Amino acid sequence: MTLLSLLPAVSFATSGEAMADAPTAPMTEQSASERAAATGESVEALSERTEYTTTVANPDGTFTLTQSTQPQRARADSGTWRDIDLELEKRSDGMVGPKAAVVDVAFSGGKSGSELLRLGHEGQELRMAWPTSLPAPTLDGATATYTNVPVEGVDLQMTATAEGYRQVLVVRSAEAATSSELEQISLTATGDGLSVVPGEGGGLRAVDADGNAVFRGPAGQMWDSAGNDAVAGPRTQLMSTATEDEALRTQADDSSQPGEGDTTAELPVAVGDRTVSVKPDLELLRGPKTVYPVFIDPPVGLGVSEWTKLSSDGDRFWKFTEPKGVGRCGVADGYACGPGYTDRMYFEFGAGKLAGKHVLDATFRAKETWSFNCTPYWVDLERTDNISEGTRWPGPRQLDQLGDKYVSAGRGDLCNPEQPNKWIEFNDNPGEADENLTSTVRAFAAGKFPRLTVMLRAKDETEPRAWKRFDNNAELKVRYVHKPGVPTSVGAIPGTGNKTGPCRPSSDPLTVTVDTPSIHARVQTLVQPGGDETTPALQAEFVMQRSSDDTRKGSWSQVWSGHSPEKGWATDGDLEKITTSKRADGGLYRFRARSQSHWSYDNKSGDLFSPYSSWCYLRIDSTAPKAPTIATGGPYRECTANDCASNGAPGTPGTFTFRPNTADKDVKAYRLRFLSTGASAVKQVNAASTNAPVTRKDIAPRRVRRPTCRSRTTPGLSTAVPRTRTTRARRSARASTSPPPMSSASTVPATTTARRTSSICAGSTRTRPWS
Repeated sequence: MTLLSLLPAVSFATSGEAMADAPTAPMTEQSASERAAATGESVEALSERTEYTTTVANPDGTFTLTQSTQPQRARADSGTWRDIDLELEKRSDGMVGPKAAVVDVAFSGGKSGSELLRLGHEGQELRMAWPTSLPAPTLDGATATYTNVPVEGVDLQMTATAEGYRQVLVVRSAEAATSSELEQISLTATGDGLSVVPGEGGGLRAVDADGNAVFRGPAGQMWDSAGNDAVAGPRTQLMSTATEDEALRTQADDSSQPGEGDTTAELPVAVGDRTVSVKPDLELLRGPKTVYPVFIDPPVGLGVSEWTKLSSDGDRFWKFTEPKGVGRCGVADGYACGPGYTDRMYFEFGAGKLAGKHVLDATFRAKETWSFNCTPYWVDLERTDNISEGTRWPGPRQLDQLGDKYVSAGRGDLCNPEQPNKWIEFNDNPGEADENLTSTVRAFAAGKFPRLTVMLRAKDETEPRAWKRFDNNAELKVRYVHKPGVPTSVGAIPGTGNKTGPCRPSSDPLTVTVDTPSIHARVQTLVQPGGDETTPALQAEFVMQRSSDDTRKGSWSQVWSGHSPEKGWATDGDLEKITTSKRADGGLYRFRARSQSHWSYDNKSGDLFSPYSSWCYLRIDSTAPKAPTIATGGPYRECTANDCASNGAPGTPGTFTFRPNTADKDVKAYRLRFLSTGASAVKQVNAASTNAPVTRKDIAPRRVRRPTCRSRTTPGLSTAVPRTRTTRARRSARASTSPPPMSSASTVPATTTARRTSSICAGSTRTRPWS
């Protein structure tokens, strides 16, 4: 069997059956967490469900993510979930395909032409064509058999899997093996947005325009049926609780991979211009000791995650579908597993939904389906370097032991007491310092390494009694909480009011006209959640320092700290505001913020903190004029939270009217600039009389090469037009006799909109001198 692997952003799933149709409005993480807390029972966050993952909200506020190597469900065209169903059915276009699989896979229905396969995923498609036309297939469950292809006595079998397909040529006789058409098997390969290139270890890959592997497969393989011939010697070790005859018959009927005792050969794939081909080993195909049927396996197929079994005799079983062995496969107690080779098993996971989460606990699970006898033996879990379709014995470099288990399972009523199939769980034992699965998965989630590969091996690889079999559906279960991210929208409000203000540098601090400044920050998680993801366990923590001499050159010391909300927790994206205690008039201050999250699990609790934001600077000046009001005329208008339509254009003048704050009685002039310009660009406009409004019709935004403020995209912009920029308005005040430096300016929110929205900043000036 050869499989070609599909590699999207990897995520995984829990075991068990898929639920039927998902509800119209699936439960989010937040709503699931609220229900779990109210009921005391875990609740699945259905909005987070994927083919490979299940996310559950726990009553203690944590979440459990289960990732699996096998898909647990498929998404229907309607968007609902359904169980995997690989039974082939005829389709309206004449192809045949499974009823429900992770990818869109279809085989030839025997119509005119030679199209053998279509394999699609997320708008990308790989197509394979046979050299000649194909007959109508015989359908049997997930397998389509094309009889006498390419010659009489040879059958082409295409089998659907949950993630793709397998392809095998079955040569049933020595006479059929003499055909020259079997000396090279070639397929035409085409793709939409994909190119076929050589892969690792003689395999192939289909890559996108950026060179990313979307599909991949190992080298081809062929084998005969020598293992089916009974020979004298120790009795064959059973592979399940079936009778010996049933076990042997099941193994013989599995044509997807070589069985015990079969002669095998590897077939490297040749990638040409729109073709892939393999050349069978003619000595094995036509040799005097060959036992028919012979199976030839050109490399086509796919899968999402990575797993493989490696044997010391050179065999490798990449993406195996039936349980495989771990340990020494030899002879003991009158039973034979094999001639004496060693097996190791590997599973590889991608971070997927773990990225940006804080891991509290991790468990790796693999299902043991058989053991050599009823006596427990040790099996180790090791972290290794990553695997690929070309990985060979002895496997990747071993990095760390993650745990071990002393177990025996899968023999059923052959043992007393019975030993049914069992999930073997590896979880850190606090009494063993060398077990560090949780810390390893925590580092994995933090991005310390891109993929996590683990190996199952017998602790004693010389002991045949320690040999075990495990299923291919391994799981990684992770208990986590969201990790906080550096807050955004950190700033201060110049005076009173409920709007927001900017974060200003030390060279141009914000002038605040009250001695109890209001500051704010928008809390967030480290990884931006999707539209249906929120988490209600965040706070904003603020600290403020004052300069020793109220200049930039002074030393700084902390004078205040606080957090918001004062009680309870905020959700991702909430803007948190807080008012400081009384500050000294004339003082130069700086403040910053960080996000905090809280967790409680297993009688433990803790807090997580993001890094701090950058420092924001302000100066207290209770004598400064208050923020003026700014009214916009055509063609611009002020943006609102939900409406910031483009108007005007860079260079197009607009009309603006400036009026004094109602608290001011002696305003003589206004100073203004766009925040896309420096402080030196400030212009002053004089009022005709004290507190009189001023209207200007010549204020025009201009292009800037590098925006310095937060950007917002305006719909319909071409690439030649700068992105929409929304900034805060700036107001500065000075005395008519002795103007202070621009660093004493105050700021008010007042935005206007052009095709690239610029913010006009205006301030009042009054007659009394600065103090």
